[in-house]
Amino acid sequence: MGIQRFRRAFERSLFAVLGLLLLLGIHIQLQPATAQRLNVNSVAEQVYQQLPDLPRENQYISLETRQVAANNTLVSRLIRYHTHVRGRSALSRLDWKFTLADYIGVNERIVPEVYPGADTLRTNPVQRDTAILRQLNRQQREQLVAALITAFGGATEQSSPSSPGPTLPSPTAAPPTPALTPRPAASPLPAPGATVPLPRDARPGDAQLLLP
Repeated sequence: MGIQRFRRAFERSLFAVLGLLLLLGIHIQLQPATAQRLNVNSVAEQVYQQLPDLPRENQYISLETRQVAANNTLVSRLIRYHTHVRGRSALSRLDWKFTLADYIGVNERIVPEVYPGADTLRTNPVQRDTAILRQLNRQQREQLVAALITAFGGATEQSSPSSPGPTLPSPTAAPPTPALTPRPAASPLPAPGATVPLPRDARPGDAQLLLP
């Protein structure tokens, strides 16, 4: 009698553990589902349609074809870093701010060896990508986040075409409206092929991008 009770209790515990593992597996599969359903290059093009002044940075040479990888753009690498390397939600505004905080240097460190393009391009684009995104002011970062969410949301929900998004000012120009906190003017973007200096250390005001 005692053995049967022990057996039933063991079976119930085993079923509970298996059910928990099943739910965890479903959750893990659903996390990157948005990125799996969508073509990263297609989403990146939608972002560039909204922000035509954002640099493409697609001059790198592919190790496989030895040709210019024209589809390997700054935005496509940003998306891959966000969804594949960090596993963050493509539809979360806060998650995109965390990712931009990585580039600014006030959140998690970007590991060059696992950065998108590190093993497929002749030159690792991490330094130039980081330098360019660090030059964006707060308003420009907000516009980039909005464009990314619009691109992903429109593609997943099959929504009707909406009005064009805001134009991202050139990183070398002052924003059209005054920022909440005065910032120094951005330095010109480096020319393709030029040596890019190492990114500056994080500044106290950089953490403000995480504010809603």
